[in-house]
Amino acid sequence: MNHRVSLVIAFAVGSAVLSGCGPTSASPSEKSQLSEVQPIAGTSAMRVALTGPAAARLGIKTELVRKAPTVAGTAGTQSVIVPTAAIVYKSDGSVWVYTTLPQTASTTGYLTFGREPVVILRIDGDVAVLQSGPPVGTSVVTVGAAELLGTESGVEGGG
Repeated sequence: MNHRVSLVIAFAVGSAVLSGCGPTSASPSEKSQLSEVQPIAGTSAMRVALTGPAAARLGIKTELVRKAPTVAGTAGTQSVIVPTAAIVYKSDGSVWVYTTLPQTASTTGYLTFGREPVVILRIDGDVAVLQSGPPVGTSVVTVGAAELLGTESGVEGGG
């Protein structure tokens, strides 16, 4: 009996703690103002637009795409590198990163992100050497890509 009471108390405390991670009680109109998913004209791609507070709540962090160090004895196109944290693998086998996008008339005041496919040559520790992908200097999401995917896919929830 004492064991059962302990389990009930543990469940109640856990539920109370976890409920604090959930979404706030924002109305549907307030939620829609925090993020928007829009088609990118002329493509089948989508743009995820977030307000500054929404991006902060998701903990979005970015880093720049860089040139890979030159390896002696190699010729050809110089590869670029991104942090492995930026790489997203989809269940269909596609591999991509979220990049920051410039603002448009419809996204003024929002931070905007879009998916860009990548081809990985190899993983070297905490960087992925790319055969193709975004150009050097492009900002890629290193923290929060899964949340952007959830937003783009229409998955709601807290965390």
